Amino acid sequence: MDKRQSANIRLIAPHLSKLLSGNAASTGKAKRWPIVALAAGWLIAVIALAGPSWQKVEIPAVNLAGARVLVMDMSRSMYATDIAPNRLDQARFKALDMLPEWKEGSTGLVAYAGDGYIVSPLTDDASTLRNLIPNLSPEIMPIQGSNPAAGIQQAIDLLKQAGYADGDIVLMTDGMSQSESKAALNVLKGTKYRVSILAVGTQQGAPIKLPNGSLLEQNGAPVIAKLDLDTLSAITKETGGILQLWQPTNRDVENIAAYTSKPQDGVAEGKSKSIEERINEGFWLIIPLVLLTLLAFAVASCWLPCLWCCRFIRFRQQYSKLTTSKRTSTLKRVSLKRPPMALRRRSGKVSPNTKQVITKGQLIPSPNSTIRFLATTWEMRKRRQAI
Repeated sequence: MDKRQSANIRLIAPHLSKLLSGNAASTGKAKRWPIVALAAGWLIAVIALAGPSWQKVEIPAVNLAGARVLVMDMSRSMYATDIAPNRLDQARFKALDMLPEWKEGSTGLVAYAGDGYIVSPLTDDASTLRNLIPNLSPEIMPIQGSNPAAGIQQAIDLLKQAGYADGDIVLMTDGMSQSESKAALNVLKGTKYRVSILAVGTQQGAPIKLPNGSLLEQNGAPVIAKLDLDTLSAITKETGGILQLWQPTNRDVENIAAYTSKPQDGVAEGKSKSIEERINEGFWLIIPLVLLTLLAFAVASCWLPCLWCCRFIRFRQQYSKLTTSKRTSTLKRVSLKRPPMALRRRSGKVSPNTKQVITKGQLIPSPNSTIRFLATTWEMRKRRQAI
């Protein structure tokens, strides 16, 4: 133990020295509790932020957005040229214009010719359908012909698989025969699905120009594809949908999109269900965290200031005593060696050391003793600062 440490021990009270000295064996346990408290607070905060949960609650979930399936006719009659450039291109354009109008809900895509085919299941991503529609044509259909009932059946299957008890089916076609219309009504019988139709074509009709440039013929004569609105209106009236005839403007698309944007009753009953959601119970851990924080503040704001006040008072008392004793002992040592000031009597003479006029009875300091006294004073100051 060096001189500085021994001086500190003499200046500090023994019961406070045990608490403040870093090398005391008895303070090991006392200094360990802040680390334990900090680790406990950190652990509680992490668990609280993780959101622990031990309870569940059922929340009713209702899908307010509707669902619809776009069914497109891919029979060869769509090559008729009564609408420039032909019915197929106009049907694609109308379908692409209709997609942005459906801002909510899910949309599926079905194409049919001799049979129905699912092109895309129900999706909320309109860009997927936008990439598929331009590639639809009668040439990619496995079976040629016209079977709208098969296309409607595929649309119903999509809606049922998604859990929709009701929904909308938007049919883009250039017409149906009486038998095809009856078959479609039989498929829709007993369901709550609405069928809205966009009729692409004219009642006057036009020849069917195939992609190779030839005309579709039957018994040696060109086939004239005409639009029959009566068979189409029978389906829309039976199911509660609307029938729109192709228009050069976008009015037909807007009417169908506005009619099919929302469910029939404002709520998709088939999608109504309850969802189990866990309750975040992490806020309960705030209570022990706050108590631990208050305890730390209380200890830091009460115990430490009191301890430092006691230490300061004790230190002042010991310092004043030590300074007085050292000053007395130092002066004694200096006086034993040589008086700090030589008293000489001179009468009207000039001292060679001080070079000043000396009167009788004046105290004359010796230069050597003055220098020694100043050095002793400087040494005492350095010792005080070290203490």
